[in-house]
Amino acid sequence: MAFLLIAATTFHSLVNHHAPDFETIRGFISNPLTILSFVFSAYFFGPVNEEFGWRGYALDRLLSKYGFWRGSVILGIFWGMWHLPWCFYPGQWQYGAVHISLWWFPVFVISTVTGSLIISTGYILSDRRTIRGATLHAAQNVTIGLFYTVLSIPEQNQLALINIAVDIVILCVIALAFKNKFKQKFEQQTLRYRTEWNR
Repeated sequence: MAFLLIAATTFHSLVNHHAPDFETIRGFISNPLTILSFVFSAYFFGPVNEEFGWRGYALDRLLSKYGFWRGSVILGIFWGMWHLPWCFYPGQWQYGAVHISLWWFPVFVISTVTGSLIISTGYILSDRRTIRGATLHAAQNVTIGLFYTVLSIPEQNQLALINIAVDIVILCVIALAFKNKFKQKFEQQTLRYRTEWNR
């Protein structure tokens, strides 16, 4: 996750020539108790309640039926489409994003697919603990917010492209570092869960 933070911030700074303001981190230093509210918001405004459905319920069935790649991609598409209603609510970032470019939403869905692959990998490596999926989900949501408190909507749109690039790099690193361990765990877990779902 440290790699994710550094990579996403570096890419964003290079692409937009917009240096981090570090306001959130400064706030943690001046008032450490704000870390608690930040963590609470990071977990409970999206990740925890979504992950009970995504990783806690749907992913096991998808992995058992379609395998890791197709199952994770299908879930990523549904996860992206889950956000579609926000595009019709004025005042939401997604509403402003699609009014700048309709291409933003397909790009966003691709970013949820790559994010789904990463979270699914962490989920498998942690023996299918939903809290691990929620932790990775929360980290993805708050990464840029740790370094930037103000981003224009065009910058936020561009961030979806940056997230895709960073996710692909992280997937490659994970594949190199945990390939054998992941394969072993996935085969064991798939056998166990496929038997349960077929009852």
